[in-house]
Amino acid sequence: MPTRNPKQWQEPNPRSTPNEVITDKNVILPIGMRFLVFHIFVLAPFILCAQIKAPETPTFKKYNPTDIGGYYTNSSQEYGQQSGNQQSSYPMGAHANDIIAQQNTRAMQQMGHRPPVVPPSDPALAHQFILNQYRQAFGQQAELNEILSDLNEIRSDNLQKKNSNYYSSEKFKTESASYWKAKALLDNMLSGKTPISLKDAFYILENAYGNTHLSYAEYNSTLKKSAQFIKQWLNENGHNTIDNRALHFGIQSFMRDTLTVSRLIQEPSGITKTEHMPFTYDYIDFRAEEDFRNYFVTKTLATGTGQCNSLPTTYLLLAEQLGAKAYLSYAPLHSFIKFPDNEGGIHNYEPTSHFELSDQWYARNLQISQEAYKNKIYLDTLNKKQIVAAAMMDLAYGYLRKHGVADGVFIAECVQGAIQHFPNKVANVQGWLLRSTLLTAKLDRVLRRDGIRDLKDIDKSPEAKEVYNQLRAIDQLLDELGYDELPTNMYEQLMQEQNAKGRLQKETTDTKNKRDLFTSYK
Repeated sequence: MPTRNPKQWQEPNPRSTPNEVITDKNVILPIGMRFLVFHIFVLAPFILCAQIKAPETPTFKKYNPTDIGGYYTNSSQEYGQQSGNQQSSYPMGAHANDIIAQQNTRAMQQMGHRPPVVPPSDPALAHQFILNQYRQAFGQQAELNEILSDLNEIRSDNLQKKNSNYYSSEKFKTESASYWKAKALLDNMLSGKTPISLKDAFYILENAYGNTHLSYAEYNSTLKKSAQFIKQWLNENGHNTIDNRALHFGIQSFMRDTLTVSRLIQEPSGITKTEHMPFTYDYIDFRAEEDFRNYFVTKTLATGTGQCNSLPTTYLLLAEQLGAKAYLSYAPLHSFIKFPDNEGGIHNYEPTSHFELSDQWYARNLQISQEAYKNKIYLDTLNKKQIVAAAMMDLAYGYLRKHGVADGVFIAECVQGAIQHFPNKVANVQGWLLRSTLLTAKLDRVLRRDGIRDLKDIDKSPEAKEVYNQLRAIDQLLDELGYDELPTNMYEQLMQEQNAKGRLQKETTDTKNKRDLFTSYK
């Protein structure tokens, strides 16, 4: 894939109106979340409790494809490996952790203290296929080499999953039923058959995978108690609890600091005060390779630890409970919060580092092109349907992680139902990456059927060549949308740094077991 020269960036109007401002009209407990921004209605919890049944508990183990020695090969000179010096031609990539490191000195001068690191994380990292697919070079040679790598990974992944007979069995239908039920519930929100609820949509999404850290009752209770605590803390400190800026100040303080209030309403009369501990970043298995639940907001609410997928989601769920207006936004390998002030301006907030950063800062440091901004794949505010649609994409990733591609029908239907809600029905990177995964699995089947293992012979199979061209078309579309990937060498270096922090954290902190962040005193 050709290297893109960085484009001159013009900062968007800071007072521009987002796609859809989330209001608290007709809601019981309003706003917030990572892909879903919905409103909670009176009957929604009762409907949800009647529909959700816990699926079979999965077995968790490190997701590491078996080394099969490269089932597919490529002996063609035309499609040979890239030369080593092309690596230096990559544009500079950036990870959230890397960006903050670059800005430490400036932050110390401006804010008077050294900021914490913003850790890396991204929804696309939910599946191993997406983890390893950073473009390696230029043109057709690199494209075929990428497909070779993807094919071998799909082939390796298939060896770990059940055989084809299993996918047509009643056992598989039973084990995958929770995903079809979750998809139906999200479809109902997208079609307007049921009210859109951010809180419920996330629980539907995570409950499909199974064995969540919190039951629905615990999940609901935790959010309600947290919202009550924030509102009481604001009242006790003289802030207006109907002012959107003040509500966000309360959420940010609640997630960042140790706060204390007088006795909460539901506590016994002997209690004199209640304390809440802050949330912290979890470096241990932050890519959810060993346990996919590390990606979940239920895990963050249960343990007080998370990463840049679950911490922004936590923020948005709290905003929904308080009736605050808030949005989710994406940057490369990162997600964060946007929220409006009282004059209509839009602010960015990092729940992992507790900084407010401008769009221009993200664009400059993460090399977001004007094409990416114009096509709204980054730095945009997701409206309610787009957030639900993004949750549908996450549902497909969870299915892929737990069941593999299978026959591809579930993943294809999720993408088809979700991507239509994004700008021009195309501007969603996760959707196209999922479609690329499906096409790679199809190419694997065609090549095996036609007895082709060396990709120099791909032209001998018209169908294989057609699928290959479809994969190239997706790559070209992503390029036109302004999507760029982090160079492999930088990505690997950053992962090593984060994993080292995880090993150190593991020696001193328990980030995986349930604990109550609230403490009451007599």
